[in-house]
Amino acid sequence: MDGRTEDALAYLLERAGQRDDLELAWQAGGSAIEILFWCDEFSRAAALSEALIRDLGPRGTGLDDQLLPFSPALLAADAFAGEPALPRVQATAAGVPAEIQNDPRVIDAYLGVDEDA
Repeated sequence: MDGRTEDALAYLLERAGQRDDLELAWQAGGSAIEILFWCDEFSRAAALSEALIRDLGPRGTGLDDQLLPFSPALLAADAFAGEPALPRVQATAAGVPAEIQNDPRVIDAYLGVDEDA
């Protein structure tokens, strides 16, 4: 990773960690995940996805509205870094309140809508 990319990533990770503006935290986190993908840092992308979902999801920040690369990050860590996705997904889901997990908008956003239903 070159110096400019490292600087951009550090900036985005700092913004993703702040809690004054939760929308900014989501967007910065998603952008950081994309950079981590570009740099083949799949484990770090998955860990960041997990942390964002676990920390921001329960805060009522519109998890269903976030068009961020969480699923690809979790699956890429499995496919390219040898880190099984299922335990990470289960641990992440355990930190999200049931009312959010069962919200049809969240389910549709992350699992898609069954067009045959």
